[in-house]
Amino acid sequence: MIKCNTDGSANHATSACGGIFRDKHSNFLLCFAQNTGQGTTFQAELCGAMKAIELAPLYQWKYLWLEVDSALVVHAITNNSLVPWKIRNRWNNYMVMIQSMSFLATHIYRECADALANIGLNFDH
Repeated sequence: MIKCNTDGSANHATSACGGIFRDKHSNFLLCFAQNTGQGTTFQAELCGAMKAIELAPLYQWKYLWLEVDSALVVHAITNNSLVPWKIRNRWNNYMVMIQSMSFLATHIYRECADALANIGLNFDH
């Protein structure tokens, strides 16, 4: 199974997404970064998921594990009404694509690791 961690970000001017693909031994395979135009962080998170789904078949990766830090993205896979109308048609097309692969989507609490890393900055060893 190929695992892809994706993330999205937005500010007042633009939004972007990125992701990294790794194999079952955690070896680096591929990464991407993409400006997604003006939008919300959630839209950028969705775009990151779509990009991962788009890239997998190009490399003949039929087993994709998508790991995201947005529980809402995971819920959107089974409930497209959560997806903003602006990208819903595109999102639905990608949901059709995952039907032809072994696909798993999970949520990971990256904020916890980020908080721990920030705490670690205050340690002297």
